Amino acid sequence: MVTFRKNKSGEWVVFGPVSEVVVGKVWATRKDGRRRPVDVTGLGRPFSANGEMCVYGYIGTSRPPAEDAPAPAPAPVQEEMSYGEDSSSSYDAADVY
Repeated sequence: MVTFRKNKSGEWVVFGPVSEVVVGKVWATRKDGRRRPVDVTGLGRPFSANGEMCVYGYIGTSRPPAEDAPAPAPAPVQEEMSYGEDSSSSYDAADVY
């Protein structure tokens, strides 16, 4: 069974038998028993744990942006722009064409 763990440097990784932890999509079991897919981008060096060869799988850091993330606010629009010394004059696009 592939599970989540923190390695010595405090990074979340997946942990499991060499035969189950591969580069690519891996299903890992959380503490509450639910499973979720993770993208494994690299593998550590295999080691023996309880008589079985196991490995750490390093989880990819690229995640899609959250769907509920707010879009950046648009820049404020200036309705009247003054040029020169006369502040009462404004630029009108209709005068140009």
